Amino acid sequence: MTTQTILKQLDYTIPVSSMALGLLPVNQTYAWHLPLMKLNVDFEHGTLFLDGDWSYLVLSNRNNDAKNHYKGRGRVQIESYIYTSQPIDLKDVGSDGLMLPIEGVIKDGLSTGSCSGMLIIDNDRTRHGLISNNWSIHLYLYDPQFNDTEIKCKLSVLADNTHHYEQVN
Repeated sequence: MTTQTILKQLDYTIPVSSMALGLLPVNQTYAWHLPLMKLNVDFEHGTLFLDGDWSYLVLSNRNNDAKNHYKGRGRVQIESYIYTSQPIDLKDVGSDGLMLPIEGVIKDGLSTGSCSGMLIIDNDRTRHGLISNNWSIHLYLYDPQFNDTEIKCKLSVLADNTHHYEQVN
């Protein structure tokens, strides 16, 4: 019988740190008690929630032009739905390269608008091309209100530790 390692939910937080703040403009104030980014992905129910500092989210992606991002946006909240909601079996070769479309809304203190994107689940294969216990979850979100500004992040997951994630959260 094949063992399964099921990923139902992923919580990921980037706390405020001097290294992370080095990416951000020095003339802005930041809420030191709030994380720069907090992400919750519920694969089983098909929801994705992201709360974060707009400057950090935009400037941490090197593809965005720093001078064109909207500086006054502050914190943003993204509530979105993942199409094809299902727990992910990290021991199944079929999960490698899985692409899940996302559609939702992005809110800040001034406005609410739509956003879309995708989650991609990739196995970090060994040198010999074999499936490993290391997985990467890539998040791509696009905000059409601000010239299709891209929010992009890569999260690492170790398959043998996913039970710990489920118990903690």
